Amino acid sequence: MASCNPEGFALDSLTSSLTSSTLHSNAAVQSTTSAAASELSNLGSNLATTMAQTLNPNLVNINVKPIMRDGNDMRLDPGFNNEHQAHAASHASMQSTAMQSTAMQQQLQQQQIGEQMGIAEAWSSSPQPLQQQQQTPQTHSSLPSPSIQTPSPYLQSQALLMQNAVQMQTLTSLKTGHNERKKQLEKEHLQFQQKQAIKAQNLDEIEEAWLDTQLSGVSMEELSKAWLQAEAEIETEVSSFGSEPPRTYNYTTSLPPPSPSIDYFKLGVQNFTSGNLKTAIQNFESSLKISPTSETWSYLARCHAESDDDSLAIVCYENGVGEDCYDLDMLLGLSVCYVNEGDDVRAKRSLTAWVKNNPEYNSIPSSDIEKMLESCLKIKSTPKLLRALGVVYNQSRKWSAAISCLKESADLEPSHEVYNKLGATLANSGDSASALKYYNKAIEIKPRYARCWLNLGISHSNLRNYEDAVRCYLQVISLNEDMKYVWGYLRVALTCLERWELLEKAGRQDLEGFRADFDFI
Repeated sequence: MASCNPEGFALDSLTSSLTSSTLHSNAAVQSTTSAAASELSNLGSNLATTMAQTLNPNLVNINVKPIMRDGNDMRLDPGFNNEHQAHAASHASMQSTAMQSTAMQQQLQQQQIGEQMGIAEAWSSSPQPLQQQQQTPQTHSSLPSPSIQTPSPYLQSQALLMQNAVQMQTLTSLKTGHNERKKQLEKEHLQFQQKQAIKAQNLDEIEEAWLDTQLSGVSMEELSKAWLQAEAEIETEVSSFGSEPPRTYNYTTSLPPPSPSIDYFKLGVQNFTSGNLKTAIQNFESSLKISPTSETWSYLARCHAESDDDSLAIVCYENGVGEDCYDLDMLLGLSVCYVNEGDDVRAKRSLTAWVKNNPEYNSIPSSDIEKMLESCLKIKSTPKLLRALGVVYNQSRKWSAAISCLKESADLEPSHEVYNKLGATLANSGDSASALKYYNKAIEIKPRYARCWLNLGISHSNLRNYEDAVRCYLQVISLNEDMKYVWGYLRVALTCLERWELLEKAGRQDLEGFRADFDFI
């Protein structure tokens, strides 16, 4: 597949430029190497000449007569043969020349190594002028460190080669990334074409099926029969709701064995009404161990729901539906918990069962749950129906319709639960300021309503009323110490409030340490 890619042309141009630059650098290296070889050759010739003159017997008389000075110091007598002095001077010159040659070779090698190391390090970081990157080469301790002002042509060519190598590596990386991106785009394009082909095939099949239906002479009565059959399948699904085995509820292990002489259900209702949810949960659990009933399961589910634990509330509601699948309040409460947990499928199933099991609305034909509830509303408007419709509107994010239904339900039958739902709907729609009013109404009815205190604190945080938010979070923890995650909300609010001295107490989860600064029950 051909494509116009200006980036590809730029990469080819850069490749040609780097190849030409590399050829020039190689030529410079060869030239510099030849010059160095010539210089070493001349040095070797001079050394050979000096050695030949030194070893000539006609030039030196080796009959040396030493003299003693100070009894132990050997010195040459200046009155003896001058040829001997010439021999000694020539021998010393030969040794000096040889040492200088060796030193120059070592110095040149170390200089090259040092400069190459300096250049390599410089090119690995950023392209700066070579003179700024030059480092003093390491030399033998017996030789002076040479002072280099400008690099030799050989080192310049080496630096250029290194630069070209880095650029070639970058070019290779760019080409690789470009090729990978090209393959990815081609793959995505192929997938898109495949999806379009599948859609076109499905449309062709639908159109073909419709034409076959028309050609086969299917009457409206037959189509109506097929529609009724589909409704019957929905009825079967609704009637089977609650027939699934409920999930097992894990009882509190620390409870003592229940006594048959104690009315745990009555105690549970009293504690639930007063807001002592932890004690109420223990009462209802004890009552279930003696005699499990749908009403007890329903109260236990409401305790967990008000403790902001919808998962446990669902287990209790499901067990209650297993005891009595016609309990309308339990079906409605279960649908609300499903919505809170994001289980839209089960929420619609439970609401459909609520409609079909309600004697006032069971004549409504099965259809979309929202349309079913709206049809029920035309027959008779009740607070519970309005709450159910408000839950469905919440599920579909129709905030205005949900707020209208819940407000009407609260006017007909005020309760702490409906006020909390109304406040949560307003907050979810982005109107946290209006939500405060209905949260406070719910708390007026039930001051120990932990879930509503939590919602109130979140709305205060959204409005940046952090001090009020801290007080609400502390109230939640005081009412239900098992809601450990609220400590995280509290730390965030304290940080926004810049109450650094209280963060340590929050880290220790020291609730009593906050009473000196905040008022809560």
